[in-house]
Amino acid sequence: MTVINTNPSTLAALNHPILFSSLILVDPIIRPLRPGAPLISAKHHGRMVTDAIKRRDRWPSRDEALKSFRTSPFFGVWDPAVLDIYVECGLYDLGRDARLKMPGIQEAIVFSEALTTYETWILAEKLDERIELMWIMPGRIPAEEIKMKEQLVWRRPANSTNVIIPSAGHLIPQEKPHDLGK
Repeated sequence: MTVINTNPSTLAALNHPILFSSLILVDPIIRPLRPGAPLISAKHHGRMVTDAIKRRDRWPSRDEALKSFRTSPFFGVWDPAVLDIYVECGLYDLGRDARLKMPGIQEAIVFSEALTTYETWILAEKLDERIELMWIMPGRIPAEEIKMKEQLVWRRPANSTNVIIPSAGHLIPQEKPHDLGK
């Protein structure tokens, strides 16, 4: 089985390797714990949690939602076809309103769990070498993350390959779906 990864998928492969033949890891959030750094960056995680809770979740129509997304710095870099699919599948109609299917509180809960990222970093080198790894990484990343990303893709060097999509940021599937497919 091939899985396009989230950290829980990597942990599943670590715990039950017989279920996996390969993993495709698309810029997974796997990070080392820096010496002296807190387990959870209150500033970073707090902002993500707060932003998710405050995120707008309804519009007068799907067309209005799409117009809003297109002018957003976050959604504006998405491939237009992906954004159209997001509006089609990520919203539902309630009366005259269009609403997000995933409430901000649910997203905030996901963002608030931070320990898996460190646990996965520590355990990645122990992943069964029989499982083929393909790391797909973005080329547009902050300078301070370059070395960490280079270390990440070689945490388990056996049976591993990596690809960089130069024009992509963290949201590779949303920004560069055609490049990801290739």
